[in-house]
Amino acid sequence: MNRPGRSNALILFVFLVLSTIVYAYDFLTDAGDSVGYGKCLGENINAQNQSLMILTGTTGYVPGTASTDGGYGQSVSESTGAENDEASGASITAGVSGDGTMLSDVPVNLMDIKGIKNMNLAGNLTDYNILTTEYYNIDSKTYISKNELNGEYLAGKDMSIDMSENGYQVLIYHTHASEAFADSDGSIEDTIVGTGEYLAELLNKRYGINVYHDTTVYDMAGGTLDRSLAYDYAREGVKKILEEHPEISVVIDLHRDGVADDVHLVTEVNGKPTARIMFLNGISRTREQGNLDYLKNTYIEDNLAFSLQLFLTAKANYGDYMRKLMVKSYRYNLDLRGRSLLVEAGAQTNTCEEAKNAMEPLAAVLYKVLSGE
Repeated sequence: MNRPGRSNALILFVFLVLSTIVYAYDFLTDAGDSVGYGKCLGENINAQNQSLMILTGTTGYVPGTASTDGGYGQSVSESTGAENDEASGASITAGVSGDGTMLSDVPVNLMDIKGIKNMNLAGNLTDYNILTTEYYNIDSKTYISKNELNGEYLAGKDMSIDMSENGYQVLIYHTHASEAFADSDGSIEDTIVGTGEYLAELLNKRYGINVYHDTTVYDMAGGTLDRSLAYDYAREGVKKILEEHPEISVVIDLHRDGVADDVHLVTEVNGKPTARIMFLNGISRTREQGNLDYLKNTYIEDNLAFSLQLFLTAKANYGDYMRKLMVKSYRYNLDLRGRSLLVEAGAQTNTCEEAKNAMEPLAAVLYKVLSGE
């Protein structure tokens, strides 16, 4: 005869075992947020109690092999999780010319577009379902309402700046300054910092935009890669720069993504192999907790508008150069200005040349939106 107490105990035991397995799976699959974009680590509100020497310039860079993990943190766990079809490992290589053209030889030609609303893409901006399937990847851990993702309103919002003002207009920095590429040789110039330097040069020399490029290495501690508090230390550094230069209107955190080793995020722009890019928005909200008041961001709408306008301009001019816009749960220091932008330029499988080539169309669309042309 079965005893009811023993049966209940067995059922409870099985339930606890299954719950533990599910929890462990969720924890492991959540690593992409914890490591790459610091769910608790990158937004740690107790960072001011920690001690870390922040290094600047080339002194904080650890040379090594970029094609393997080797200290650069290039595992899939660092990926933003964008575009599952890319993370599946299928090759999406398209139109690599490999003609050895110098970066500055071919100018970026913009289509003559009379405002965002006149683009062919604009007809879909009122359809929430189309927006969330064709234009955006919404992370499963967060949600965004139809009212917030009003594409027509966001595309029509004026995000231009006064291009005639003195001082700096754009700040470029790198939370993960040590991110490298497939053929990086161990120099700082071959990391995402070198890519950012080329973007700064393009914006300044080609488009007359004054850029402050912060080359501080925020993801190193004592010469060792440590990204556990990179977002906190980047926040401290960027806030100091903005206090010293309140005229800055645009803040860009330039990264490269992390994908499976057989994924190559590349297309062709002006006959050159060009890394595909992605813009990430953090909206300080999770499905479980709702709005995260401790990660307050009054600029969510402005950032959504800015990234969407850049995305539409790039799609109209350069096709699949743009990956889908990404929306994630946390803040990623996108609350420091109303035109804050987190950019993923290619991934660890791209070459340095492909990443730098990607800065040419990016500079062009930034100028297009910021000038209001």
